[in-house]
Amino acid sequence: MKKAVMTNFKASVNRGEYASENVESWRALMETLKSSEEEVILQFGEGEYFFNEAIEVISNITIKGAIMNGEKMTTLTFIHPGSGIVTGLKIQPIEGVVSDTLTNVSFKDIQIQYATFDDTVPALTYEEEDPAKNYSLITLLRPYRHSYNEYSGLSNISFTNVHINANERGHVALNLGGIKNLIVENCRVEGSGYGNGIGVEYSEGVSIKNNIVHNTGRAGVQLYRGNKNVVVEGNRVTDWMQRYGVYHYFYVNNEEKVTEMFDAGIDSYGPHNDGIQILNNMVQVGDAYMDENPCNKKN
Repeated sequence: MKKAVMTNFKASVNRGEYASENVESWRALMETLKSSEEEVILQFGEGEYFFNEAIEVISNITIKGAIMNGEKMTTLTFIHPGSGIVTGLKIQPIEGVVSDTLTNVSFKDIQIQYATFDDTVPALTYEEEDPAKNYSLITLLRPYRHSYNEYSGLSNISFTNVHINANERGHVALNLGGIKNLIVENCRVEGSGYGNGIGVEYSEGVSIKNNIVHNTGRAGVQLYRGNKNVVVEGNRVTDWMQRYGVYHYFYVNNEEKVTEMFDAGIDSYGPHNDGIQILNNMVQVGDAYMDENPCNKKN
């Protein structure tokens, strides 16, 4: 596998510096790599790299950070109110097959986060039309028509030893869908906005193992719909349902017919989830025995 050292990308200790340049460097690199089917490791150096627009991934790449004594030394920080890492795939037609695909994409030994400084990525407002509902830090799926039409086109996607921190911004921290052969292992996922820490739908052959999922707006791990042959094992999920229930209370239901939210720490939700194994996980609210989820209080 070929290795590309990311010499055209600039890290900085100054907040937001080189963000536009790094976006342009990413786009140029992806255009260069599209013409080759060779698998390439994109090796970032130490430091924090800022981006002020979403970056699209292409097939056959591994995005890798620097490691020193087991510590992640590379951070990709997104400083705009929108998705950070996306696919660029088109909406799947109602009839016929997809013409665009994404395969063989890996993330290893790296931290990916939203910025919190200067309100570059705004904090949640809990207002009905909050734009944060519409974007997630990492969105590796095909856009869909908000219906129950299955979609596909992604395969062999993996996250290994990745720290994903949405810093209570946006919707889902790690939003995944339409994937055949998906691995999320030995990662830390935290700080999703209104939504889940890890959300998966319409995927097959999924392994979610040995992750720490903490401080999520809704479920820690949610298997939403249309998933097959999934193993969720050895994960530690703490402090889920921290934000979405408040939003749900005020806007999804009116005051005359309020319903409480009871999404689980690990939640197999919706229709057509088949072959699901949830094994040897630990879920916990807070640090003390009587701690409560703010969106799911005891009576």
